[in-house]
Amino acid sequence: MKRAILTTSVFFILISVTMAQTLLEMIRKDLRAQRQEIIAEILELTPAEAEAFWPLYREYEVEQAGLMDARIADIKKYAEKYMVLTDEESRQLLKEFSRHNRNLAKLDKKYGKKFLKIIPPQQVVRFFQANQQINHYLLLQISSALPFVEKMDVLE
Repeated sequence: MKRAILTTSVFFILISVTMAQTLLEMIRKDLRAQRQEIIAEILELTPAEAEAFWPLYREYEVEQAGLMDARIADIKKYAEKYMVLTDEESRQLLKEFSRHNRNLAKLDKKYGKKFLKIIPPQQVVRFFQANQQINHYLLLQISSALPFVEKMDVLE
């Protein structure tokens, strides 16, 4: 009986993960389309600043998207297997999550220096704050689609 309940639970979790992935892709496309508009409104760049900023921003966005894709892939792995993760898989995911955070911080440091060469420091800070809030929003949407981890009495 316990095995049947567990199998049914896993089945429903996999369905909800698949639906969450579809929703996630829709949210990401929408955010990518709006991100530049949001940043443009916040920074209020002069024409000269905009001419220098946007090509560099697009480079940054491509690199950031690659890092975020890797992070999201690991979150999906976790969501699909969270009830049956081995200790080794859990350790590996912890390492990957830390690596993602370090890589995003390195990217911000790399591009922060570049942005400082073309726009004032106050605008660079506003850019990174807005960008971070957008990323947090995306991660919040992903997290809200994950099953909540609680003690599984059916396994006892």
